[in-house]
Amino acid sequence: MPSRLILLKRDGLTTLQNIHEFLRPRCRFLSLLIVGHLLLGPILSDHLWMELTTHFLPQELLLLAALNAILLLKSTRAAMLSIILILFMALTGPVVVDAFTTEGPPESALIKDREIRIISINVLTSNPNKDQVREWIRNSLSASAPTVVVAQEVDGAWITALDALKEQLPHKAVLPREDNFGLAVYSSLPLQSPEFEALEPICDGPQFTGEVRLGETSIKIFGVHTLPPGPQTFAARNACLIEIEKRAVESQQAAIVAGDLNSSPWSKWFPKRLNDPFPHLFRRHTWSAFNGLISTSLDHVLSTSHFKAIRHSVGPDLGSDHRPVIVDLRLQK
Repeated sequence: MPSRLILLKRDGLTTLQNIHEFLRPRCRFLSLLIVGHLLLGPILSDHLWMELTTHFLPQELLLLAALNAILLLKSTRAAMLSIILILFMALTGPVVVDAFTTEGPPESALIKDREIRIISINVLTSNPNKDQVREWIRNSLSASAPTVVVAQEVDGAWITALDALKEQLPHKAVLPREDNFGLAVYSSLPLQSPEFEALEPICDGPQFTGEVRLGETSIKIFGVHTLPPGPQTFAARNACLIEIEKRAVESQQAAIVAGDLNSSPWSKWFPKRLNDPFPHLFRRHTWSAFNGLISTSLDHVLSTSHFKAIRHSVGPDLGSDHRPVIVDLRLQK
């Protein structure tokens, strides 16, 4: 019996060694492929399919680390553990990163006339959880400073549901649509000069522009929902992002851009001249809310240098394919 166990162990070890040797050249090839993509992706992002792959940088880095563990570890058993690690990272890596970078909702009192809370939420037109979404927004409002909520994908039923917030958010500008591109802005501050067509025809679809006054400062608000990048919409999305960034930065006015940009911070087309409050790599993903493997950050609250982000968080899964974003901004003196 002992000799039979020894033979089984030898056979098992030989099998593991064979698997290890089989995987090493393939891991080397995949590693070189990922490194090449990391280097060339930003350069070749004028092409749709290359640009689409740049939105998953954290997943690529996790996979690259696991592949190199197989290449560097000479022990067959250690290499097999690395294979298990690869599978674990590929399936749950984004979820693990997501969990460790999750922040609770901001609870500290905001400073009146200097700070403002911005909530961006893509509700998903077909999402039936309207009461849950409305109550989450109600519970996320600041009790001590103004709040502006930018909601995307609203239709008539969503406007009816969100209008129940009128006591807390008495000012609104709404454009309900049935095609997933309705927009609504709710505010505790009066909305001045609200428009939904100011960025057409550069932006193919309505984008909100308006102003609110925080103390003595007039703030430009851009409520955004760009087209998702596709063969027919890639150029239009890029042009819209460029135009929004240009108008926000070059006006020299305090400005905030909030919404579903359909772009992650790792895209060449992301408006990088605006301040992003979230760390660019270890950040909680906002899309897809229910898929850890294919997930990235498409929902943003960006601002000009007039502001400093003092708190930020990503909300829970509320039935949409997007998670909401909350950012507290303070006007710089």
